Amino acid sequence: MGLTNGFGKSFDLLRGWENGGRKELWVNHAVSVANFIKRENLARTQIAITANNSKIKLPLAKGKKGFPGIPVPHLHFKGEIYLVNEAQWGKFSKEIVSDFRGKLEGVNTVGLEALSGMSAIINKL
Repeated sequence: MGLTNGFGKSFDLLRGWENGGRKELWVNHAVSVANFIKRENLARTQIAITANNSKIKLPLAKGKKGFPGIPVPHLHFKGEIYLVNEAQWGKFSKEIVSDFRGKLEGVNTVGLEALSGMSAIINKL
């Protein structure tokens, strides 16, 4: 039994990289992302990034695992990118972590795969 991304496809928590970062973050928290964008009055960026790398208008950075990414805090929503400052990222990530706490509060047991994935991620914090 593996974890799923909400569309019935399994993914590895540490290898679930897709266009736009870890897609499960943006899909599973779409309501929170939308509310944050509205509350902070964020405007979508005019930066165009294509999947085929033919016209990258913003330099992409290589992360610790070699994944490309935008080297500044940002959100993804409905195919658009919203740049945020450090304070805004702090507020957003605090909201998501709070949501995680709420979900974990009701969990009594999980399978080995889920526990291993959670352990790997939480112990990196």
